[in-house]
Amino acid sequence: MSLIRWFVLTWMFTACVAIPRQKKTCNNCYATTSYEIIKHYHRNLNVTVEDLMQQTKQGCAGGSPETILNKYFRGSKVVRGGLYRVIKLLKKGPIILDYSDQHLVTAWKATPRGILIHDTRDASQNILTPENHALKFKYIIYPLL
Repeated sequence: MSLIRWFVLTWMFTACVAIPRQKKTCNNCYATTSYEIIKHYHRNLNVTVEDLMQQTKQGCAGGSPETILNKYFRGSKVVRGGLYRVIKLLKKGPIILDYSDQHLVTAWKATPRGILIHDTRDASQNILTPENHALKFKYIIYPLL
């Protein structure tokens, strides 16, 4: 499958998904990425990003998606890995990755050529490739279903 075809199919799949946006003065990527994961599995759940932050007593100074995911799933697991581990984990559903030392993103699809992510900092979709990212992740978290 060509990269363009993969991108078009992925765009069609995710076009109907609204990407939550972080507030400019709030470092809550942990909550917005957790929100995306929760809404993927529990579409009818009536919860907001602010609710998740309040329920887990975390604020704009940063936090942990583990605490949030553990409230809505059997638990969560944190691992390290590269592109091929991400490809394997994404077969079960979306995951949270460390885009940088201080920022988390949600990964939705992956092939050996790259990873489709939602970046809640600017509510955008991007593709991480070996050309624009090292694709080595120290923090990969996913819910236990």
